[in-house]
Amino acid sequence: MRAPKFVAGLWAGLLIGAGASAAEPATHCLAGETVVFQCSPGRKLLSVCAVPGQPGASYRYGAPGKPELVLPEPATPAATTTSANTLTLAGGGGAFLRFRRADFTYTVYTAIGRGWGEKAGVVVAKSGARVAALRCRGGVQSMLGPDWVERARIAVDADGFDLP
Repeated sequence: MRAPKFVAGLWAGLLIGAGASAAEPATHCLAGETVVFQCSPGRKLLSVCAVPGQPGASYRYGAPGKPELVLPEPATPAATTTSANTLTLAGGGGAFLRFRRADFTYTVYTAIGRGWGEKAGVVVAKSGARVAALRCRGGVQSMLGPDWVERARIAVDADGFDLP
């Protein structure tokens, strides 16, 4: 017995759709870079990438395969725009990595605490005032912490950070 054309078309559409999504890049990091942090706050992808043995990290945000924002900008030393620190929380802890560009900061964070579990995402601020807080949905990949910060030779951020 043959399936109706509608059912056959539906299966073909699902198979084509599955193939298209499988081809989308799972990271903005390039070959030879390490994924330091990665998640999806909605339809876009947030990746923090680093080259092993080199100081600094790169923030990349945008549609899979098409980052809209890359920090630091070319010819800008990461040491002048990137800082990090750890978070001490009741029943847990966390870490954050802050990228600066003009009046804006992009703070990537990951944390765990008693009573609320795990949190991860990015907070965008302009002149110190929060303008966006995007939480990661689904899985989070993170190496953020004091060991990685030391290896990447990233400056300690003395400004602190409040979780959203």
